[in-house]
Amino acid sequence: MDVEMKSRGRACLPGCACGRHSAANRKKCGDARRGIKQSEQEKQKRRETQLKRCAARTPEQEQLRIARIKETLSHRSWHAPSKSELHVQEVLRSLSIEFVQHPRVAGLRPDIMVGDVLIEVMGCFWHGCKRCYSSFSSRQLEQHAHDEQRLGKLLAEGHPVIEIWECEFDQLNAILEGVFGGR
Repeated sequence: MDVEMKSRGRACLPGCACGRHSAANRKKCGDARRGIKQSEQEKQKRRETQLKRCAARTPEQEQLRIARIKETLSHRSWHAPSKSELHVQEVLRSLSIEFVQHPRVAGLRPDIMVGDVLIEVMGCFWHGCKRCYSSFSSRQLEQHAHDEQRLGKLLAEGHPVIEIWECEFDQLNAILEGVFGGR
Protein backbone atom coordinates (compact mmCIF):
# COMPACT_ATOMS: atom_id res chain seq x y z
CA MET A 1 0.00 0.00 0.00
CA ASP A 2 2.90 2.36 0.70
CA VAL A 3 4.22 1.89 -2.82
CA GLU A 4 0.82 2.78 -4.27
CA MET A 5 0.66 5.95 -2.19
CA LYS A 6 4.16 6.94 -3.22
CA SER A 7 3.46 6.55 -6.92
CA ARG A 8 0.28 8.63 -6.73
CA GLY A 9 1.95 11.32 -4.66
CA ARG A 10 -0.52 11.14 -1.79
CA ALA A 11 0.41 11.99 1.75
CA CYS A 12 0.93 8.92 3.88
CA LEU A 13 -0.90 8.24 7.08
CA PRO A 14 0.54 9.62 10.31
CA GLY A 15 3.23 7.35 11.65
CA CYS A 16 3.90 5.78 8.25
CA ALA A 17 7.12 3.90 7.68
CA CYS A 18 7.56 4.58 3.98
CA GLY A 19 10.67 6.69 4.56
CA ARG A 20 9.41 9.62 2.48
CA HIS A 21 8.73 11.98 5.36
CA SER A 22 10.80 13.33 8.19
CA ALA A 23 9.42 13.04 11.70
CA ALA A 24 8.47 16.75 11.63
CA ASN A 25 6.49 16.34 8.38
CA ARG A 26 4.70 13.26 9.72
CA LYS A 27 3.72 15.29 12.77
CA LYS A 28 2.39 18.16 10.60
CA CYS A 29 0.34 15.79 8.46
CA GLY A 30 -1.05 14.09 11.54
CA ASP A 31 -1.85 17.43 13.20
CA ALA A 32 -3.71 18.64 10.12
CA ARG A 33 -5.80 15.46 9.99
CA ARG A 34 -6.66 15.81 13.66
CA GLY A 35 -7.76 19.42 13.15
CA ILE A 36 -4.86 21.08 14.96
CA LYS A 37 -4.41 24.57 13.51
CA GLN A 38 -1.13 25.84 12.15
CA SER A 39 0.27 29.12 13.42
CA GLU A 40 0.29 32.13 11.10
CA GLN A 41 4.08 31.86 10.94
CA GLU A 42 3.87 28.24 9.74
CA LYS A 43 1.22 29.18 7.16
CA GLN A 44 3.36 32.05 5.85
CA LYS A 45 6.41 29.76 5.59
CA ARG A 46 4.34 27.20 3.64
CA ARG A 47 3.06 29.91 1.25
CA GLU A 48 6.61 31.16 0.62
CA THR A 49 7.81 27.63 -0.11
CA GLN A 50 4.94 27.10 -2.58
CA LEU A 51 5.70 30.40 -4.33
CA LYS A 52 9.39 29.46 -4.65
CA ARG A 53 8.42 26.13 -6.26
CA CYS A 54 6.11 27.88 -8.72
CA ALA A 55 8.75 30.46 -9.63
CA ALA A 56 11.33 27.70 -10.22
CA ARG A 57 9.19 26.00 -12.90
CA THR A 58 9.95 26.64 -16.54
CA PRO A 59 7.01 27.33 -18.90
CA GLU A 60 7.42 23.81 -20.34
CA GLN A 61 7.23 22.27 -16.87
CA GLU A 62 4.14 24.33 -16.09
CA GLN A 63 2.43 23.23 -19.33
CA LEU A 64 3.25 19.60 -18.55
CA ARG A 65 1.88 20.00 -15.00
CA ILE A 66 -1.38 21.52 -16.29
CA ALA A 67 -1.71 18.78 -18.93
CA ARG A 68 -1.35 16.11 -16.23
CA ILE A 69 -4.02 17.78 -14.11
CA LYS A 70 -6.42 18.03 -17.06
CA GLU A 71 -5.78 14.40 -17.98
CA THR A 72 -6.51 13.31 -14.42
CA LEU A 73 -9.71 15.34 -14.27
CA SER A 74 -10.94 14.11 -17.64
CA HIS A 75 -11.00 10.50 -16.41
CA ARG A 76 -13.39 11.04 -13.55
CA SER A 77 -16.63 12.75 -12.88
CA TRP A 78 -16.03 16.38 -12.08
CA HIS A 79 -18.40 16.40 -9.14
CA ALA A 80 -20.36 14.08 -6.94
CA PRO A 81 -24.10 13.82 -7.58
CA SER A 82 -26.35 16.18 -5.62
CA LYS A 83 -29.15 14.91 -3.39
CA SER A 84 -31.62 15.86 -6.11
CA GLU A 85 -29.69 13.82 -8.69
CA LEU A 86 -29.53 10.87 -6.30
CA HIS A 87 -33.30 11.07 -5.85
CA VAL A 88 -33.88 10.99 -9.63
CA GLN A 89 -31.44 8.08 -9.95
CA GLU A 90 -33.29 6.20 -7.21
CA VAL A 91 -36.60 6.65 -9.07
CA LEU A 92 -34.99 5.50 -12.34
CA ARG A 93 -33.71 2.38 -10.58
CA SER A 94 -37.15 1.69 -9.10
CA LEU A 95 -38.58 1.86 -12.63
CA SER A 96 -35.80 -0.50 -13.85
CA ILE A 97 -34.48 2.13 -16.25
CA GLU A 98 -30.77 1.90 -16.98
CA PHE A 99 -28.84 5.16 -16.96
CA VAL A 100 -25.33 6.60 -17.04
CA GLN A 101 -24.25 9.19 -14.50
CA HIS A 102 -22.29 12.23 -15.76
CA PRO A 103 -21.40 11.00 -19.26
CA ARG A 104 -19.20 13.17 -21.45
CA VAL A 105 -21.44 14.62 -24.17
CA ALA A 106 -20.51 17.52 -26.45
CA GLY A 107 -17.68 18.52 -24.12
CA LEU A 108 -20.08 18.74 -21.16
CA ARG A 109 -21.15 16.40 -18.38
CA PRO A 110 -24.94 16.32 -18.06
CA ASP A 111 -26.37 14.84 -14.87
CA ILE A 112 -27.94 11.64 -16.25
CA MET A 113 -28.18 9.91 -19.64
CA VAL A 114 -30.86 7.35 -20.49
CA GLY A 115 -30.24 5.96 -23.97
CA ASP A 116 -29.76 9.10 -26.05
CA VAL A 117 -31.93 11.29 -23.77
CA LEU A 118 -30.14 13.58 -21.33
CA ILE A 119 -31.62 14.57 -17.97
CA GLU A 120 -30.56 17.77 -16.22
CA VAL A 121 -31.67 17.92 -12.58
CA MET A 122 -32.19 21.51 -11.45
CA GLY A 123 -32.37 22.65 -7.84
CA CYS A 124 -34.98 25.40 -7.50
CA PHE A 125 -32.81 27.64 -5.31
CA TRP A 126 -29.47 27.26 -7.09
CA HIS A 127 -30.81 27.39 -10.64
CA GLY A 128 -33.61 29.88 -9.90
CA CYS A 129 -36.88 28.13 -10.69
CA LYS A 130 -39.34 30.60 -12.27
CA ARG A 131 -42.28 28.86 -10.58
CA CYS A 132 -40.75 29.08 -7.12
CA TYR A 133 -39.04 32.49 -7.26
CA SER A 134 -40.47 35.74 -8.59
CA SER A 135 -37.20 37.70 -8.37
CA PHE A 136 -33.67 36.42 -8.83
CA SER A 137 -30.30 37.18 -7.31
CA SER A 138 -27.37 38.06 -9.55
CA ARG A 139 -25.96 34.57 -8.98
CA GLN A 140 -29.22 32.98 -10.11
CA LEU A 141 -29.26 35.19 -13.22
CA GLU A 142 -25.71 34.09 -14.02
CA GLN A 143 -26.81 30.47 -13.51
CA HIS A 144 -29.76 31.01 -15.87
CA ALA A 145 -27.38 32.21 -18.58
CA HIS A 146 -25.02 29.29 -17.94
CA ASP A 147 -27.89 26.77 -18.04
CA GLU A 148 -29.23 28.24 -21.31
CA GLN A 149 -25.77 28.02 -22.86
CA ARG A 150 -25.38 24.37 -21.80
CA LEU A 151 -28.87 23.47 -23.00
CA GLY A 152 -28.27 25.19 -26.34
CA LYS A 153 -25.00 23.33 -26.86
CA LEU A 154 -26.57 19.94 -26.06
CA LEU A 155 -29.57 20.61 -28.32
CA ALA A 156 -27.30 21.82 -31.13
CA GLU A 157 -25.51 18.45 -30.95
CA GLY A 158 -28.89 16.75 -31.46
CA HIS A 159 -29.44 15.39 -27.95
CA PRO A 160 -32.93 15.58 -26.46
CA VAL A 161 -32.75 17.14 -22.99
CA ILE A 162 -35.24 16.89 -20.12
CA GLU A 163 -34.98 19.43 -17.31
CA ILE A 164 -36.37 18.13 -14.03
CA TRP A 165 -36.87 20.78 -11.38
CA GLU A 166 -36.77 20.02 -7.67
CA CYS A 167 -40.35 21.32 -7.26
CA GLU A 168 -41.53 18.62 -9.72
CA PHE A 169 -40.33 15.72 -7.58
CA ASP A 170 -43.85 14.91 -6.40
CA GLN A 171 -44.69 14.11 -10.07
CA LEU A 172 -41.34 12.50 -10.84
CA ASN A 173 -42.59 8.93 -11.26
CA ALA A 174 -45.28 10.07 -13.71
CA ILE A 175 -42.81 12.23 -15.68
CA LEU A 176 -40.22 9.47 -16.02
CA GLU A 177 -42.81 6.77 -16.78
CA GLY A 178 -44.30 9.01 -19.46
CA VAL A 179 -40.93 9.58 -21.12
CA PHE A 180 -39.32 6.17 -20.61
CA GLY A 181 -42.40 3.97 -20.05
CA GLY A 182 -41.58 1.39 -22.74
CA ARG A 183 -38.01 0.73 -21.66
